[in-house]
Amino acid sequence: MSVSCVLNYSKAADAKTSAWAKVVPTKNNGWTELVPLQKTRLPNGAMQLWLSFQKVHYTYDDDRRRFQALEFDVNRLYSHYQNYKGWEGEEAVAETKTEYGDNK
Repeated sequence: MSVSCVLNYSKAADAKTSAWAKVVPTKNNGWTELVPLQKTRLPNGAMQLWLSFQKVHYTYDDDRRRFQALEFDVNRLYSHYQNYKGWEGEEAVAETKTEYGDNK
Protein backbone atom coordinates (compact mmCIF):
# COMPACT_ATOMS: atom_id res chain seq x y z
CA MET A 1 0.00 0.00 0.00
CA SER A 2 2.80 2.46 0.84
CA VAL A 3 4.50 2.06 -2.53
CA SER A 4 1.19 2.53 -4.34
CA CYS A 5 0.48 5.71 -2.37
CA VAL A 6 3.92 7.16 -3.12
CA LEU A 7 3.61 6.43 -6.84
CA ASN A 8 -0.02 7.43 -7.40
CA TYR A 9 -0.80 10.17 -4.86
CA SER A 10 0.79 13.27 -3.38
CA LYS A 11 0.72 14.34 0.25
CA ALA A 12 -1.62 17.24 1.01
CA ALA A 13 -0.76 19.96 3.51
CA ASP A 14 -4.31 20.10 4.84
CA ALA A 15 -6.95 17.38 5.21
CA LYS A 16 -9.63 19.74 3.89
CA THR A 17 -7.99 19.81 0.45
CA SER A 18 -7.58 16.01 0.27
CA ALA A 19 -9.82 13.54 -1.49
CA TRP A 20 -8.33 10.35 0.00
CA ALA A 21 -6.78 9.31 3.31
CA LYS A 22 -4.36 6.52 4.10
CA VAL A 23 -5.56 4.82 7.27
CA VAL A 24 -3.11 2.67 9.22
CA PRO A 25 -4.86 0.58 11.90
CA THR A 26 -3.28 -0.53 15.15
CA LYS A 27 -1.34 -3.79 15.14
CA ASN A 28 -3.45 -6.92 14.51
CA ASN A 29 -6.55 -4.87 13.57
CA GLY A 30 -6.57 -5.20 9.81
CA TRP A 31 -4.67 -3.80 6.86
CA THR A 32 -3.76 -0.33 5.75
CA GLU A 33 -6.41 1.09 3.43
CA LEU A 34 -6.86 4.09 1.21
CA VAL A 35 -10.35 5.49 1.92
CA PRO A 36 -12.24 8.38 0.29
CA LEU A 37 -12.91 11.47 2.40
CA GLN A 38 -16.53 12.57 2.62
CA LYS A 39 -17.73 16.16 3.01
CA THR A 40 -21.10 17.11 4.46
CA ARG A 41 -22.55 20.62 4.75
CA LEU A 42 -23.98 21.17 8.24
CA PRO A 43 -27.20 23.13 8.87
CA ASN A 44 -25.12 26.05 10.22
CA GLY A 45 -23.28 26.28 6.87
CA ALA A 46 -19.98 24.75 8.01
CA MET A 47 -18.37 21.85 6.15
CA GLN A 48 -17.79 18.59 8.05
CA LEU A 49 -15.03 16.25 6.87
CA TRP A 50 -15.33 12.56 7.73
CA LEU A 51 -14.39 9.06 6.68
CA SER A 52 -15.56 5.53 7.31
CA PHE A 53 -13.01 2.82 8.12
CA GLN A 54 -13.91 -0.72 9.21
CA LYS A 55 -17.55 0.41 9.66
CA VAL A 56 -16.53 3.13 12.14
CA HIS A 57 -17.34 6.80 11.45
CA TYR A 58 -14.40 9.19 12.01
CA THR A 59 -14.87 12.98 11.98
CA TYR A 60 -12.08 15.50 11.41
CA ASP A 61 -11.30 17.64 14.47
CA ASP A 62 -9.91 21.03 13.38
CA ASP A 63 -8.37 21.76 16.80
CA ARG A 64 -6.45 18.49 17.08
CA ARG A 65 -5.89 18.23 13.29
CA ARG A 66 -6.82 14.54 13.17
CA PHE A 67 -9.75 12.21 12.64
CA GLN A 68 -11.55 10.97 15.74
CA ALA A 69 -14.22 8.37 16.32
CA LEU A 70 -17.52 9.66 17.68
CA GLU A 71 -17.53 10.21 21.43
CA PHE A 72 -20.72 9.54 23.29
CA ASP A 73 -21.59 11.23 26.58
CA VAL A 74 -21.56 8.39 29.13
CA ASN A 75 -21.16 10.48 32.28
CA ARG A 76 -24.82 11.40 32.78
CA LEU A 77 -26.93 10.10 35.62
CA TYR A 78 -29.45 7.35 34.94
CA SER A 79 -32.26 9.76 35.82
CA HIS A 80 -31.31 11.92 32.82
CA TYR A 81 -32.15 9.05 30.48
CA GLN A 82 -35.32 8.12 32.38
CA ASN A 83 -36.66 11.68 32.08
CA TYR A 84 -35.53 12.25 28.50
CA LYS A 85 -38.38 13.19 26.14
CA GLY A 86 -36.55 13.00 22.78
CA TRP A 87 -35.53 15.70 20.33
CA GLU A 88 -37.52 18.92 20.34
CA GLY A 89 -38.20 19.94 16.74
CA GLU A 90 -37.05 18.93 13.28
CA GLU A 91 -33.89 21.07 13.38
CA ALA A 92 -32.50 19.16 16.37
CA VAL A 93 -33.32 15.86 14.64
CA ALA A 94 -31.56 16.97 11.46
CA GLU A 95 -28.44 18.12 13.35
CA THR A 96 -28.22 14.85 15.27
CA LYS A 97 -28.76 12.77 12.14
CA THR A 98 -25.98 14.72 10.40
CA GLU A 99 -23.60 14.19 13.33
CA TYR A 100 -24.28 10.49 14.02
CA GLY A 101 -25.63 9.27 10.68
CA ASP A 102 -28.36 6.74 10.07
CA ASN A 103 -28.62 3.67 12.27
CA LYS A 104 -27.39 1.23 9.63
